[in-house]
Amino acid sequence: MIHFIFYVIFGYFIVGVLVYAWGHPRRERIIVSEGKNNLFYRQLAHSAQAINFLVHSITAQEQPPATIAELYGASVKRAFNEKQPFITTGTPHSRAFYLRNFAWFYPDLLDPATIIDADDEKQRIMLLDRSLRTALCAMGSKPYTTTIIPLSAKKFAAVNYVTPPSDSLLGILSGLEQLADSPAGDASRRASLIVAQYGKNIERELVRFGEQLKEVVIDGRRYRLLDADGNRSSATDTRSERMRFVVSANVWTTLAKAERLGLMGGRAFATFGLDREQYKNDILKLFGRDGYIRNSADPAVKDTKEIGNITLDFAHIYHGFWDLSDPGECALFKNTADLIFADPTFHDISNHCYFVANKDPDYRFLHRYTAPSYHGRTVWSSFNVEFADRLLDLAVAIGDETYRYRAERILLQLKNDTERNGGYSELLNADGIPYRTWIYKSAVADSWFPRFIGVWHKAFESRRSVPDKVSISPL
Repeated sequence: MIHFIFYVIFGYFIVGVLVYAWGHPRRERIIVSEGKNNLFYRQLAHSAQAINFLVHSITAQEQPPATIAELYGASVKRAFNEKQPFITTGTPHSRAFYLRNFAWFYPDLLDPATIIDADDEKQRIMLLDRSLRTALCAMGSKPYTTTIIPLSAKKFAAVNYVTPPSDSLLGILSGLEQLADSPAGDASRRASLIVAQYGKNIERELVRFGEQLKEVVIDGRRYRLLDADGNRSSATDTRSERMRFVVSANVWTTLAKAERLGLMGGRAFATFGLDREQYKNDILKLFGRDGYIRNSADPAVKDTKEIGNITLDFAHIYHGFWDLSDPGECALFKNTADLIFADPTFHDISNHCYFVANKDPDYRFLHRYTAPSYHGRTVWSSFNVEFADRLLDLAVAIGDETYRYRAERILLQLKNDTERNGGYSELLNADGIPYRTWIYKSAVADSWFPRFIGVWHKAFESRRSVPDKVSISPL
């Protein structure tokens, strides 16, 4: 029996090495057929990714310190190189396409404050277009997955990490929105052409997505949830809870973006018997019933302490769920932020950046032993940047500079960590050093860097005294 297990593992390893070597992304990989999502292709993809993460963990080198301007210029060149088949996070994620990234990690790539020059702008528009077309063609009419992994020059495998997604469709719509809203070049025309070619497929997925909402009764009230029966993947998908705020926020934002783009006749909410404002109010009542935003509304959640049921992804995404001009939403956001600020177990060593959660969740077996604390007591640069962006809005909404100060401290600490580490990290340990385990080394997240620059610009552009503004500005 032991020999059999050994041979299976060895065979899996060899297959993974072969697919890893053969399936490396290349410029000539332009999809001409739908991706494969049967069991055989999924296992090929999983084996290749296992080898990918292991190889990267062994070979990844520490980068020398540099100024933020030097690091940003180099990151832009790597992230938006025309030879890329699609936009990626950075190694090791460069071998896979995560659909949610357009919403969560590079939601405003065409922000003028982040663009270096005309060539950079042109490259970003072209790569946004190419990436969306690759994803839409690879998925075809199949249910969207969390990830698409290249297997060969013209084949991708569609796989789910860890469960079916709540935000892949949101990612596609966010990418389209970026193109449609940009006055740069021919971005808006490209968005129109994509909708004309793939609009029916996107609407088909919207119907499939909306039909998965399940009505549940909690404390005598009825709610429509996507994850009533089990966890659904989001940007913090290694957390295994169901009935999560972030998932419901993803659903609302997906339908709102669909209407804004004119899909489903501009009536995405009504198609599923929902009223746009009432649906949002229901979400806020369910997850904010105690005066702050809970991570999970599952009655089975054992930890009843306030801070134990909060996760930093409550800040959600850029142009997403939150409207801080609304007094009720503003109060809920402020109360949740205040709980995070008040509890030292949520803070990194610098006391300026924040963990995803103040304790590690109950991970599945695989994540417990390969990437402990991945979505727990680690500092994700991207979630901290989004938190900072919302805090800037909160400061304006309530006229309290304390929240602007908090936002600025987050950004300055991430700047310091980035310069010291020689790159913009996917996630950090409590001491600001890039997160690493025996099999996983966090990415130098080149394509996430512009979002940081955009929020930095928002925080400091109107300030009389701007720390290191000259050295950080990409312009």
